[in-house]
Amino acid sequence: MAALVAPIGLHDLFLRIKKPGAGPGLRGLIADVPCAVAIRTARGFTEEVPAASGSSIGALARCSLSHSERDTHKLIKDFQLAADVPLSEMTVGEQQLPFLKMSDWARYLADKNLLYRFAGLAEPDPDRVSDVWRLFWNRYKAVNPRHEIFSREREGLDLGQVVGLMVHGDEGRSQKKLPMLIVSACSILGYGLRKSRASKKTRLPQNLNYTQSTWCTRFLLAAAPRAVYASSDDLFQDIMRGVSDDLRVLFDEGVTTLDGQRVYFCPISVMGDWPYIQKAGLLSRSFLNIAKHTTQNAASKGICHRCLADCPGWIWEDFESRDPPWLPSVNTVSPFKADPAMFILPMDRVDKTKYFTFDLFHTWHMGAGKSLLSTTFILLATSDLFPGSSIDVRIGAASDDFIAWCRQNKHRPYVKKITKETLGMQISTNTPVGGWSKGHTTTSIAKWVLHICRQNIEVVRANDLLYLAFQATVEADLFISGLYKHELWIPANEARLLANHALQHLRLYGRGASLAWQKRRSLFPLMPNHHRLHHLGVDLLEQSQAAQHCLSPLHCSCQPAEDFIGRPSRISRRVNCRQIVTRTLQRALAVVLAHYHKAGLIKDPPLLSLESLDA
Repeated sequence: MAALVAPIGLHDLFLRIKKPGAGPGLRGLIADVPCAVAIRTARGFTEEVPAASGSSIGALARCSLSHSERDTHKLIKDFQLAADVPLSEMTVGEQQLPFLKMSDWARYLADKNLLYRFAGLAEPDPDRVSDVWRLFWNRYKAVNPRHEIFSREREGLDLGQVVGLMVHGDEGRSQKKLPMLIVSACSILGYGLRKSRASKKTRLPQNLNYTQSTWCTRFLLAAAPRAVYASSDDLFQDIMRGVSDDLRVLFDEGVTTLDGQRVYFCPISVMGDWPYIQKAGLLSRSFLNIAKHTTQNAASKGICHRCLADCPGWIWEDFESRDPPWLPSVNTVSPFKADPAMFILPMDRVDKTKYFTFDLFHTWHMGAGKSLLSTTFILLATSDLFPGSSIDVRIGAASDDFIAWCRQNKHRPYVKKITKETLGMQISTNTPVGGWSKGHTTTSIAKWVLHICRQNIEVVRANDLLYLAFQATVEADLFISGLYKHELWIPANEARLLANHALQHLRLYGRGASLAWQKRRSLFPLMPNHHRLHHLGVDLLEQSQAAQHCLSPLHCSCQPAEDFIGRPSRISRRVNCRQIVTRTLQRALAVVLAHYHKAGLIKDPPLLSLESLDA
């Protein structure tokens, strides 16, 4: 009688084996250790438990160490331990680059009856799914009426059968710490924020895509080492073209569901950090053009693709005016060096610049927030609250208070202490710009600043720069925390209040920069991210005047996407460098299926026998 083999036995091995020193939690073998280590581990296991030799673990133990990658992936395919999404190829320069088509992802999910997850629902319900998307597109039409999807609606397309997608790109850290471009897609709807006030039990939820494992909510499309595309913009555009051509087919033709319905997918916009947006959009105006020296004589080329900020005659540092000086220049002069490959995707053809979105996470948590809070930390450390004989002693005392507060309030600041280097001040005369690398550190420092300033408000009031920094932090906290209390849509009256908090924060910050300049103190640095934040506030204010529900800036924030970027990047550090792209994608598909099993989205495949595999 054939020895029946449960494929989940091999899954268990993948999910339980950890690399040396790994902490608790999911550390899948495929993601964390080379295949040779997996084979050796399986061999050791079968030696201790001889009965395992007739199982899938035994099959792994019999793989060749000299061809560990090849044999392991053959075993994964034989035991159906990877998502059944085929690898395709795109042309990048003169070479062929493997990638995963979003259309193939969509067909795979349609075959598994999982398309309801794009709507953020917990179970299949075709009528409810259609109603969710109709509600989404009805509200989206009020904030972006010229989007191409609405011309399709006039031609008879039922928007209840159209899924809204977001395209994301960023560079992760691959082998030898070299960058690797990761491009992915996700639904604009998801399973919400953990702490939002909005009810997630409504019949037609409109939740942000923030919770649940990113392996289950994001779809890997392309992975490319920097050496593939770094030599020219054309090579980068070739990658974007391969992804975009398939997305356009998915928009035009869609996929068929199990019940015969046709479902279409519409990419709404592109998100990512500023370097990715600049490359993907072939932008001539970006943060790269900011003046590096005070003696620079060349005219600025502009720091913003949506307006002429920092071009001659268009100042952006004025935050006092109700209508910013740069506002009349929005969408007047094209920022595109040439038509980017992503122009094939559906968008607002009148204003193509807004297709490339501003990311709140890098704008605030990794940008303007770091500038404000490093300045505020220095002002607190040099105030009467922390006496000391030198700036280092004062910063050390403030750091100890911060760490103690984090420990007491169960915050994880991701830094062991705050030093001048942490604040971006290698020498005391440098302007503090924040040198930490985690967005959550910004949140932790902000909460500590608000706590200690409110506890010592009289001391804070006596210091004009510190009081301005405190007030600016209060307004920023009201804006950011206010956004996280809502899901995808914010009622217009509340959106107006949040926008005013963002704009008031910028006014106070600008006043601090002016006062610091008058006092010859290197504080309150003005950065291009402050202009991006200005745009986000103005956009939210304009939406609140035109629509009953405003689209939250969090819809294009990269906070959850940053988590996903690290996952295939970590996989790429465990594979053979000569087939890094192919092996990374293959391992990613196996990890996806493991997570789908763990989440209960896909049941175990049928039992197989070793004899049937040999046959």
